[in-house]
Amino acid sequence: MRFAYLMQRHPVGRCAGLIFIYCKWRANRPLNGVEGVRGRRATNMGTVISVVGQKGGVGKTTTAVNLAAALAIAEKTTLLVDADPQGNATTGMGIQRFEEGRGLYHALTGRATLGDLSVQCHVPFLKIVPATADLMRAESDLSTFRRKESVLRTLLHCAPRTEHDVVIVDSPPSLGLLTLNAIVAADFLIIPLPCEVFALEGLAFLLRMVGLLKERFNPGLRIAGILLNMVDEVGPVTHHIVRDIRQRLRGTVFQTAVPRLRAIREFAIHGKPLLFQDARSDCGHYLSLAREVLHRTRGVTPSSGALSRLPVMPAPHGPRKEAVS
Repeated sequence: MRFAYLMQRHPVGRCAGLIFIYCKWRANRPLNGVEGVRGRRATNMGTVISVVGQKGGVGKTTTAVNLAAALAIAEKTTLLVDADPQGNATTGMGIQRFEEGRGLYHALTGRATLGDLSVQCHVPFLKIVPATADLMRAESDLSTFRRKESVLRTLLHCAPRTEHDVVIVDSPPSLGLLTLNAIVAADFLIIPLPCEVFALEGLAFLLRMVGLLKERFNPGLRIAGILLNMVDEVGPVTHHIVRDIRQRLRGTVFQTAVPRLRAIREFAIHGKPLLFQDARSDCGHYLSLAREVLHRTRGVTPSSGALSRLPVMPAPHGPRKEAVS
C-alpha cells in the first residue's frame, strides 16, 4: 500500500510509472512498421524454402534459381528472394543491378514491402525480389533492430498470403545475420552439399547452428533435404563419397544429384535459368529436384504430372529487365 501510494503521489513515483508504461508499449509495438509474428504462422501462407550453406561455391544460387524456375513451370506461383549481397540470383534471372535501384534491403529496413519490389521473370508464375548494392550494409543495419534474426520472417508473414505457393530464399555464403534471417524465416531448408572429402565436417557445424535457431526462433523448421552437388559421375572417389553420405544421412539426402557440368556452372552468363536456355542443356536434374521438393514439403506430387512432361521454354526476346527503381 505504501509503495502504491508513493507511485501515485510522489513526483518521482509518477515519473517511474510513466517510464514503465512507455517501456511496456515499446516492447509490444510493431517491428519497423509491421506487426511482429515471432513463432506464429499464417494458415494460408506459401511454403518458404531457404537454400543455405556456410561457404561459397557449393551451388546455393544455382540451386535456388533453377529450382524456382522448375516450380514456376509446374504452375506453382513462386517468389525468389535474393538475400545474397553478391546478387548472383538477380543477375542469373537477367535483372541488372544498379546502385540506385530498390531491392530486398529496402524491405528489410522498412522502406518498402516485398510486393512493391517484386519483378516479373521469364514466366508468368515466377517473380524475384532483387538484391541491390545496398544489401551489403544490411547486416550492420539489422544489428540495431530488436528481433534482428526475425525481420525477414516478419516481412514474409505480412506479405499477401495467397499470392505465392512457394517462396525460395537464396542466402549468402556465410552465417551472418542475412543467413540467420533466411533460416528463421523458412519452413524448410535445402542444403547443397558438394561431393568433397571434407564436406560432412562443414555440414555438421551448419546443422548444429540450424538446431539452435530452430529451438529458439522457429520450432516448426524442418530440413527438406540435402542436395548432392557437383557430382563427378566418372570419378571413383566421388562415388565413394556419395555412398558414404547417403549411408550416414539416410532419408535426408535427395535422390536427385546434380552432376558437375559446364552448362550448370555457366548458366548465369546467359541471364536466364537452364530451363530457358538450349533444349539440349541439362535441366532434367532440377525438374526431378522440384518433384522431390513438392513431395517432401506438401506431401503430394503435382496432380497433372506437369513436371514429367515439361517442355523447355525459351526466354522471350527483348531487353533485360532492370531492378525496381
